[in-house]
Amino acid sequence: MMVVIADDLTGAAEIGGLALKYGLMAEITTTVNLHSKADLLIIDTDTRSLSQTAAKAVITEICTGLKALQPTLLFKKIDSVLRGHVLAEIQLQQELLQLPKALIVPANPGLGRTVVNSTYLLNGQPLHQSSFSQDPEFPVYSSGIRELLQAKDGDIQVLPHYVPQPGAGIVVAEVQNSSDLVAWSKTLDADTLVAGAAEFFATILEAMNMRPLITKESSAILHPPALMICGSAFHKSRAFVKKIEQDGFPVSYMPAALGNATADAQLFQLWMEATLLQLKQEGKVSIAVHPQMEDDKAHALNIRNRMAEAAAFIAGHATLHEILIEGGSTAAAVMRKLGIDRLYPTMALAPGVTRMRVQGNKELHLTLKPGSYEWPPLDLFPLMQ
Repeated sequence: MMVVIADDLTGAAEIGGLALKYGLMAEITTTVNLHSKADLLIIDTDTRSLSQTAAKAVITEICTGLKALQPTLLFKKIDSVLRGHVLAEIQLQQELLQLPKALIVPANPGLGRTVVNSTYLLNGQPLHQSSFSQDPEFPVYSSGIRELLQAKDGDIQVLPHYVPQPGAGIVVAEVQNSSDLVAWSKTLDADTLVAGAAEFFATILEAMNMRPLITKESSAILHPPALMICGSAFHKSRAFVKKIEQDGFPVSYMPAALGNATADAQLFQLWMEATLLQLKQEGKVSIAVHPQMEDDKAHALNIRNRMAEAAAFIAGHATLHEILIEGGSTAAAVMRKLGIDRLYPTMALAPGVTRMRVQGNKELHLTLKPGSYEWPPLDLFPLMQ
């Protein structure tokens, strides 16, 4: 069995989509399932949304289970732009699993994300000059790899694949194109903890002589009633919500006052009653952040929790067949509220956008999307029209 440890749920779902592409049966869980029959076990730790201390506690528990599982391949899925506690988690995993080397390959050249001269570039421009600088929870202020990882002197080396590699320590890979990914995949050995973005994982599968299945592209057949959760205050998300609303998709905005830690229970109830009415009338509804709501870190946490409460309320008062969620921390909060701990990928709708069956509920599917990715085009996504 192969194992992927993902630091957020949409990253886990993205790997699940790749599993479908390569003909692997995948299971997404929140714990080490020693009895899993999957080809690929994907463990969502949700550590990106935790404090570093809490994240280390989760990683310690996961590594204990991994020693019993003894996977044939272990891959740590990280955020491609290095948000979260990437370095601290990798250092701890190295220690617990007794691996002298670690290789971090964050680049996704297929999405214009590269590492050149120790600098992270997005479509050729420094990362901190992009919209990632406005991320409410992990704003990017530098494009230097050492700064992004919050590395101290001696913690890491940023190297191209064609130079001699050290026998111990942590290397961050310089990558300009897919050929560089292939070259890095040939450097791996049993003493190396491998971490990276989805494109490098796919490259590793191909290095293991796996090939993508040839499938006929078809429109996603999603079944109402459907709930879409747009829980980000990020401007890109707000623009998307505005667009689908203009196109006729019903949107129920969370009242701005509910973004505060001490929210009005009656206001929440009124919002939910209005949302349920839209769902009953239209068969679908999106709950979204109010345009006047702040997009700082404190509000982001409150919004995430409120969205999870709303999802639980709606699911308790209506039968849902589809829940579509953007953002890994929001998705993880929703899953916890709904008591969901296992997912089985069934359809890759777009890069990073994966539809999954919920264990124990044949009628319900979750579709997840990383916050920085795009939803599929509307003609391939009829539910959103």
